[in-house]
Amino acid sequence: MRKFMLLSLFFLFFISSTHAQFLQIYHIDVGQGDSTLVVAPSGKTLLIDGGDTGKGSSRVLPVLQALKITALDFTVASHYDSDHIGGLDEVIQSLPGGVTGKAYDRGGSNTTGAFRQYAEAVGDKRTEIAVGERIDMGEGVEVICVAVNQKVIGDREVTPLIDDENGNSVALLIRMEDFDYFVGGDLTGGGRSGSKRTPDVETLVSQAIGDVDVLRISHHGSDTSSNAGFLTALRPEVAVISVGNGGRNAAIFRHPRRSVLTRLQSLRPVSLRSIFTTERGETDDGLRPQDMEFLKIAEDNVVITTNGRSYTVNGAVFPADGVRSSIAVAPGGTGGGGNGN
Repeated sequence: MRKFMLLSLFFLFFISSTHAQFLQIYHIDVGQGDSTLVVAPSGKTLLIDGGDTGKGSSRVLPVLQALKITALDFTVASHYDSDHIGGLDEVIQSLPGGVTGKAYDRGGSNTTGAFRQYAEAVGDKRTEIAVGERIDMGEGVEVICVAVNQKVIGDREVTPLIDDENGNSVALLIRMEDFDYFVGGDLTGGGRSGSKRTPDVETLVSQAIGDVDVLRISHHGSDTSSNAGFLTALRPEVAVISVGNGGRNAAIFRHPRRSVLTRLQSLRPVSLRSIFTTERGETDDGLRPQDMEFLKIAEDNVVITTNGRSYTVNGAVFPADGVRSSIAVAPGGTGGGGNGN
């Protein structure tokens, strides 16, 4: 595993130094958690989440160091669960330049230690992100906040609002030319968490954004997310799941859930071509032969590189489908509106 990690870091350094004209999205293997690094052709950087406590230092920082990143232009905390923000303070405090731009989150507060450490680390850089806000990454790359706190771009809102940390997640659409990518933290789609039904934010999001090329599966493939209507509307060619082996996933969560894998498989052959996972995960009844026909288990980082017309995922080549999401491009095409700078 250590040898594989070293090879992966060498690969990251190689592509960062030879493919500066590409948009790169790194799904960092933080086990049962999320951390996504976006590096634009302009060199601007955005880190979305930092994994659980300890993973910022052990998993995220080595990737940044391999890419010679000494400061982050922007960060986004999708929501306040520790497996998403627990490592952010470790990353920010370890980088010589910290965060030079804004540290976006959903606003409000949380009583956990992970939140307090995060808030202290970002300090006065902390900024509540608004629905419709665009983060300017330069050179034709735009990042659009399509949902936060159960409010969705286009003046849509879940009714009635349900107090739900996952449902309040920040959801982002990232795009460059014909390439569209969606990431939404632990965004919910009305599935159940125990006896509690979660708010259905996904359906409103799907109505707002439509087709994407790559979908980052929300909540590690939990039953609370990835409802059938959402998946059908987004029609991804590739899905990426950040998931862990063993630990709480084996004992409690069993991600990715069988129901989510089944719904994803139902998209074939119309759209879905492959699912990439950072680790094997702990699917409730185990992986089946039909799963392995389209499942690609990295046991490492999952890296997307795109020129806006085609893209690779860990070296596998895919064409962008040419269908743009239904959200209008900002004037000038660079997504320079809002408070991105």
